[in-house]
Amino acid sequence: MILKAVFLFLIPVSLGYVEDLPDRCPSAQDELFVYPKIQFPGLEPFQVRCYSDGEFGSGWMEYINGFGHVEYQHFIGLEKLHILTNRKPHEVFIEILNYERGYRVRCENFVVGDRSEGYSLKRLDGCSEDTESLQLIQGTKFSTFDRDLDGSPDHNWAKELGLGFWFSAGKPILEKRKLLYLFIRRKD
Repeated sequence: MILKAVFLFLIPVSLGYVEDLPDRCPSAQDELFVYPKIQFPGLEPFQVRCYSDGEFGSGWMEYINGFGHVEYQHFIGLEKLHILTNRKPHEVFIEILNYERGYRVRCENFVVGDRSEGYSLKRLDGCSEDTESLQLIQGTKFSTFDRDLDGSPDHNWAKELGLGFWFSAGKPILEKRKLLYLFIRRKD
């Protein structure tokens, strides 16, 4: 089944209308990117960028460097990423594009810890490639320029590279001004 658009259904209520929003990216889409609003119980609706890959299919919710506009470089936020991956099973697809070569890994199970756990990689397994070569190690905390949790006493990799990520203590393969794509997809 191919979806050409995301439809919002309106339900009448006494004070107006309430949107019945999906809680995931569409499992099939014609376009490379679609931008639906999704909602989870207890959270305000938020817009996401959904990606369709010829090799891995549709339904991927995208993370790219930065926190910007949903149609360009966008990050939904660590708390939402934690909620998404803890409520329903998710897989992850990560691509790092360097000048010399690209790195791609797809993992069947991806769970992000909560704030008290440093938004750590709580579960990362069933991977198509060696995640340690990308320095994606289960238990690694998410580092940002102002919250250095990479375990390296001599470096703040997030500050030096200009993006937040699950950096470990060793020198990352990701370099400044290279592209990092992270997509998650619900498995059910």
